[in-house]
This record gives sequence, C-alpha cells and structure tokens, in this order.
Amino acid sequence: MTLNIRLFCFSICICISTICFGQGNALGLHVSTTEYVGGLNNNNFGDLYQFKFFAPGAGISLQQRLNASFNLVESAFYDKVQYKTPDKTLGVDADFFTLNLKLKYKFNNGYLLSEKAFFAPFLTLGAGGTYISSINSGTFQAPFAVNEFRTDFAGGAGAVIRFSEKFYLEYAATFHQPVYDGWDGVTQGNRGMYLQHSLGLIFTLKQHEKKDSDGDGVKDSRDNCPETPAGTKVDFWGCPVGLKSNDDDSDGVRNRYDECPNTPRGTPVNDRGCPVTPPVVRSNDDDGDGVKNRYDECPNTPPGTKVDEKGCPEKVYTNDYSTTTTAPPVDGDDDGDGVPNSRDMCPRTPRGQAVNYYGCPAADNGDNDGDGVPNSIDKCPYTYGSSSNFGCPEVREESKKRLDFATHGIYFETGKATIKPLSYAVLNDIVTILQEYKDYHVRLAGHTDAIGSDANNFQLSDARVISVKNYFVSKGVDAYRFETRGFGETRPVASNATVEGRAENRRVEIQLFLK
Repeated sequence: MTLNIRLFCFSICICISTICFGQGNALGLHVSTTEYVGGLNNNNFGDLYQFKFFAPGAGISLQQRLNASFNLVESAFYDKVQYKTPDKTLGVDADFFTLNLKLKYKFNNGYLLSEKAFFAPFLTLGAGGTYISSINSGTFQAPFAVNEFRTDFAGGAGAVIRFSEKFYLEYAATFHQPVYDGWDGVTQGNRGMYLQHSLGLIFTLKQHEKKDSDGDGVKDSRDNCPETPAGTKVDFWGCPVGLKSNDDDSDGVRNRYDECPNTPRGTPVNDRGCPVTPPVVRSNDDDGDGVKNRYDECPNTPPGTKVDEKGCPEKVYTNDYSTTTTAPPVDGDDDGDGVPNSRDMCPRTPRGQAVNYYGCPAADNGDNDGDGVPNSIDKCPYTYGSSSNFGCPEVREESKKRLDFATHGIYFETGKATIKPLSYAVLNDIVTILQEYKDYHVRLAGHTDAIGSDANNFQLSDARVISVKNYFVSKGVDAYRFETRGFGETRPVASNATVEGRAENRRVEIQLFLK
C-alpha cells in the first residue's frame, strides 16, 4: 500500500507543477459514466456500450502542448462503477477517485490532419493513482468492503470537435485497470477493469509568451525577425546576419514598420519611415560646372565636362586634318567633326555634318531628356543618363549590393511558393530600387537545393519567381518589365551536402538589365 500512496502523491505533485508552470494550457470540464468488464461478467466486452448500469461521474483535466503531435494531460475524476449478475446474486458498487498523467497523441498534427481540423481523433496512454471505495450498497451483494489506494493504468481513444480557437468538445473512451484483483469481489487472478466514457468542454487558457519562438537565441521581446528559419545565423536583433534589423537608416522608425528602409540620413520622414517631400530649392549652380544658373544656357551638363562662359560644353572646331584647331585634338578625331574619339558616339559622321556634343548629327531625332545622347541611340530617352550607358542612369553600387543581398533575403514556406512575411521588408526595399530605375528590365531567376526530385524543384523554382514577380506588380511595378525563369537545383553555388550549403542554394536572383 505504501508504494501506491507514494505514486498517488507523486501524481498530485506533477499535476500541481504543470498547472503552475505549464505553457500552452487547456482546461477541461467533464461529465462521465462507466461500464464494467471483469470476472463478474466473464470479461465479456460485448456488454460494452449497453449502459445497463448508468452512474454519473465528473472530472477536470489540464493539457499542455508538447509539440504538434503530443500533449501532456493531467486528469482528476470521480467515477462510480456498478454491475450485477443476471441472477442478481453477485454485484459490485465501487467509487473511484482517480488522478492520472497521460500522453495524448493527436492526429491533427499537420502531417495526418491539419492542426486546425474541425474533427480530430486522438489516442491516450498513461498511469496514476486511484482511491477505491467498494462497499455493499444493500441492493448489490458485494462479498466484502474495500478501501484502498492503488496504481491505475489508463489507455484509450477519442476525438475532438473544434468550435473555435478558444474552446472545443472532447469525447474519450478510456479503459482503467486498477492494479488490484479484489475491488470487484473476484480474487481468482481475474482483474476487473472499467471503461470510462467522458464528454468534456475544453477551454484554451491564456498562453505564456514563449521566450524564443524561432529558437534563434534571441528573446521574442527583442526579436525583430520572429520567424527566422532554423539554423540561420542572426544578429543582436534576431535577424539573419546582414539583414537590416533595428533602424538602419536612423530615421526613428524601426525596420519592421519602415516602408522606406533606405531613407538617406537626415531626411524628414512620416510615421511609415518614408520621406516627407520638401520643396524643391534650386542652388546657384545645379550642374556644378562653375556657371551660375541665371547665366547657364546648358543647365544639365554632365559632371566633369569642360564648359564655356555660357555653361555649355567646350567645342573643338576643325575644317580638315591639315588646319590648326582652336584646341588640341584629344584622343584623335577620325571623322574630323571636332569631337574626340573617346566621346564620339557616331565616329563616322560625314565631313561637314553639324554634330552635337557626342559627335552625332545634331538633328538625329532630338534629345528628349537633354542628356546629350540622341533619341536614336538613347535606351532611356526620357530619363537623364550617361553616354557610357546608352543614355541611361548608371545603377549605383549601393543598389547593386541591396539587390545582391536580396538573393538570400527572400523566404518561402517549406516546399511552397508562399512568401513568408519575414521577407516583406527586403522585397519593399527592392521595389524602391525598381521604381528608381524604371527604364531597366528585371530578370528573376529561381534556384532550389537538391532535396526532392528534379521535376518538382523546377516547378517549385518557377512558382517562387512568379510569386516574387506578383508581389512586385502588386506594389506598382509594371509587369512587362519582368523576365522569370526557374532553374531548380541545376545551378548550385554551394555544396548540397550541408545545411549551410543548401541554404545558400535556395535563392531568387534579381538582375537589372537594358533592352
């Protein structure tokens, strides 16, 4: 008896500790009834679900979520078990006060059924202690009275019907096997058991905040990237190393809320971290050529260009190869139009043809953006650009670095093309770049690791780049600018034999190019 008392007390301690310190708790209130199986009915399981001797009971339970598949369940029940033989010569009338600790296996674990399935079966197995009070009720003729603390083993099955995240209905059928032969009056090695039917209303309790939801070593209260994939190296703020975390542009708006995370330092911003557009204030010399705006007849001269007193590019005049020019030739002038070869974009202009600063015919379709590159060869005819880049603005090094970083800053649901919210800050950063370089087209290339079949990886990489494209389009980027292609696992940049290597291979490359 001493061992059973200790086990009973130990179960009580476990239940109290889990109630006080458990996380993810659910409280259950139950009603129950029982059916007897044992020596008095020759272990006839066919008598079950007949409910010939109905006796009500009640109980309370507490559940803790261990993981997607298992819960820990503590339960305390009062049950009455009654049975009498057909001739009414023998019978049992017993009260059970039972405390059990059970492990619950859930079929709605995300593998077999959805975790939020409306109907979800489960299995339970556990042990605990029970106090048995079996007495002669007067109606039944129990051979003798019993008052014992005993070990109790329990196992069963059931199902839940989920009404909401807050509460659900649970039915369970649980066999209880007290480790004691004599409670039903039959002591010839034929232990009696009973089947407990319970119906309970389960309420989810307020959960304690997990200290580190994504297991990256950074507490949730400080974690700016609370869904970082397992194994990813993170910085002080819980974000992947290299990912902008707290307030990198120092505008007073933390990155998780900053819709314009690369605002130049000192720029006034609104509550979304985007610049408040100041009034345009022109300087005395906007193009920096040394000629004040009021006298500058060419106010958009490219930086570094030599200009005359009117602020326009200094010209080199010549009649033919034998005459003396007003300025010495620079790097040669093969077509003799006064424009040195290093700057001449039309090096075979007929002699005598009037040319512009870049050595092309002055009437060559005009120059809409005033950058000195004629429309006929200007790939960005409405955007001021550089002659060395076909009249388009050069992509700044900072923008190139941000595009390169985004390659590994876009995360998807495992095995799916669904973009994780963790990626939105990086994607919004890229949107600002695409809007800045609106004349450039965008090439999206999707890559996967070597996990899974080749065909599935090709399909997955295709679907993921389409998801990225659709995100950009939803933010106002024109759809015609994109070229998308998935390469699957065919172009790895690291070994697929390691976790780190596979992470490097899972990427979406973003490249700007001119057509």
